[in-house]
Amino acid sequence: MAQLPHHLAPLVSGRPHLDVIGMADPWPLPDGWLEETQQRIRELVEGYRPAWDTGDQGADWRSDAPTGTFLTWAMLSYLPSALPVWAGSYPFLGDTLLKPWLPDSYATPTGRFSAFTNGTDLWFLNVVKRAMATQDTTAVSDALRFTRDLALLFADVPVFGQRPVTLAAVIDRVLADPALVEAHLRYPTAVAAWRDLLDAEDLSQWPEAEGWRGLLAWALAGFDAAHARLSAALGADLGTADDAIAAMAATNGASLPEAFAVATTEERARSVTQTIHQLTSSSHDAADWRRRHRAWLRRGLRSGEQDAARLWVATSWQVSYLCAWLSDSTKSSSCPDLLGFVSDVEELFDPMEPIRNTHADRLGSLPPPTAGGAALAEAGGTSGGVAGPGVVVQPDEGDPMADLDRLIGLEAAKQQVRGLVAERRAEALRREAGMPAADRSHHLVFVGNPGTAKTTVARIVARIYHDLGLLSEGHLVEVGRADLIAEYIGQTAPRVTEVVDRATGGVLFIDEAYALVPRDSARDFGHEAVATLLKLMEDRRDDLIVVAAGYPAEMASFLDSNPGLRSRFPTVISFPDYDTDELTRIFSLLLATAGFTAGPGLLESFAALVPSPRPAGFGNGRWARNVFEDAVTRQALRITADGARPTSEDVRTLLVGDLPSAPPPSTPTGTGLYL
Repeated sequence: MAQLPHHLAPLVSGRPHLDVIGMADPWPLPDGWLEETQQRIRELVEGYRPAWDTGDQGADWRSDAPTGTFLTWAMLSYLPSALPVWAGSYPFLGDTLLKPWLPDSYATPTGRFSAFTNGTDLWFLNVVKRAMATQDTTAVSDALRFTRDLALLFADVPVFGQRPVTLAAVIDRVLADPALVEAHLRYPTAVAAWRDLLDAEDLSQWPEAEGWRGLLAWALAGFDAAHARLSAALGADLGTADDAIAAMAATNGASLPEAFAVATTEERARSVTQTIHQLTSSSHDAADWRRRHRAWLRRGLRSGEQDAARLWVATSWQVSYLCAWLSDSTKSSSCPDLLGFVSDVEELFDPMEPIRNTHADRLGSLPPPTAGGAALAEAGGTSGGVAGPGVVVQPDEGDPMADLDRLIGLEAAKQQVRGLVAERRAEALRREAGMPAADRSHHLVFVGNPGTAKTTVARIVARIYHDLGLLSEGHLVEVGRADLIAEYIGQTAPRVTEVVDRATGGVLFIDEAYALVPRDSARDFGHEAVATLLKLMEDRRDDLIVVAAGYPAEMASFLDSNPGLRSRFPTVISFPDYDTDELTRIFSLLLATAGFTAGPGLLESFAALVPSPRPAGFGNGRWARNVFEDAVTRQALRITADGARPTSEDVRTLLVGDLPSAPPPSTPTGTGLYL
């Protein structure tokens, strides 16, 4: 197994450590550091309760939280960088150290990393900004001193680098100049003062003091250097640095902000913008790009370029986030693959104990093999694996909660899933607090018509529960009646067991589960399947979640068919039909994903095709996909007809005339989102 260099060894040492990817080396925590630091914070923050403070620090904090609580959290989060990626043992260090002032209802996140966003470039003036309301220079001076002392409290923490000392020194310059203190009575003049206060050396530590353009320029310098070094060592698999920036923007569905040209040059901004347009017009495959850059970074880790890979990850997050957010404040970034990077470091470098396979030991005790097998092969015999029942879907990379939020519609279902996640996190906190474990079943029932994204949400649930540590693998196995029920006596129970074996570690999704026990099914093997399934659900409750799905009325009958079903499936999530606007958005997404553009009036004409009222068993997203595929076929006939001379724009555009004249049926047409 490859080894990390000494300065990065804490990442896989098994000891508690702080790590801000790319901004500093990981730091092993001295014994008792958390408790000592929490006490030092308490002494400083409790001692600053200015008369102007109302005592209300906001809904995120307890009512008795001191004035500087939020600034302390911000210092613990943003002192390494205004847009840091925390990993290590405490990726939410602020939550950990400020727990005494967090509400009892707050559940500290449990992720393996945290990419912090930031809405204020001069975030460190939080308390000073609040003191400005007094219009009193004494109050403002006290707020500045508190900010300085708070920064110096963390000056001896290596992952914060020189930033605490630099910030304290600049604040001392402000306090020494009455005119600068006076400038801090109003936020606009304070901002102007900070823009002029810092010299080049200061800005190398605090680029955000120059505004977001300053941070973007700083991040780009680091990204360019890391990309150049990795490309020299590994090959230019991702193209130039500008190619990578354009790919990240296309992946995020973002354009370049004006700040990019200010931070670099107009020429560079034009070049990157042109590449973004080329990618988006040629159906940029975001998932493929994420796989390629993860593989590239993995090679960098294995080849000894761990520092360059860490800097690339940190600065690519900063560049991609700033480009997305500054161009559209509603956007964020899904680049780079942070979870993949953290996982790859552990997989490549975390030492593993030798594993003995007892089955291999057993083979060694058997008599020597004969030549019969070779003779059979020469005579034309074959060997090979046989696929098991059901469809296995491996988990996608990325943030499953973000994927859930991006789904069109389904607000009630999304809220129920968020509630389930909150319950699981709360259970973990209660166990840590010494409370008895809750005896709750995690199995679910999804009810709704076809094409309402039940399977899609089940896949996301599998990934979420894997991230929460409830499932060891996070995959999904989708089955129906034919996968579970055999034709002859004695074959159904083994078949159900085989399916559950494949699903253990993930989610077993049973589509049209009511078909297992149809009406007048007294002699059907479905009852045997259900009984076997219930026993296996209980035996493997710690590493298996079953989702039973189908129409609402039929699923109610299914739950009543066996006394053990309702208690095993306590949670029912409803998936209502999409409304016309949501179906139109799904149709538009299908177009964009396939590289098409909508011609004049196309979306309006599609909306007019949506049947009202909906027929029984309406196919929803499946119906929208059928309309799309029908339109693509009609367009193909149009642009390839005799005498046609289509332009590139003609090839990419679907017109109103390409739509079917009547709504198509909702028959299945493959797999994908909203099916």
